[in-house]
Amino acid sequence: MSEHAPSLLGLALLVLGPFFILSILAFWAMFRFWGPVAAELGVSVVDRSVSRRVILRGMTGAPDALQRKVQKCRWVFAGVYAGFFGCILFLLGMGGFLFLLGCFALSAVLSRPYVFEGVHK
Repeated sequence: MSEHAPSLLGLALLVLGPFFILSILAFWAMFRFWGPVAAELGVSVVDRSVSRRVILRGMTGAPDALQRKVQKCRWVFAGVYAGFFGCILFLLGMGGFLFLLGCFALSAVLSRPYVFEGVHK
């Protein structure tokens, strides 16, 4: 084997390193940005149904202060998703990227915005 060939550990770090970093960033964003919104809505931070609806499609009928928090949260997650899709494009190529983008777009299209009904605290 050539001395210039990447080691198995180096290859694993090249492939899994960006996903690990982005996963930590998504975990941090979930509690830093989604946590305050979830608290105001009276739902759990890990309620995936509500978080998916709010992050992908937004919220209707909410006060301006809450709308600003939601918008900031959506921008942060848009950046995290863009990072994941960049890694997918690098690792799987255009076919894998388009397939996952189609699944993501289908999820976003089939979600409906969260309707704010007042303080749930």
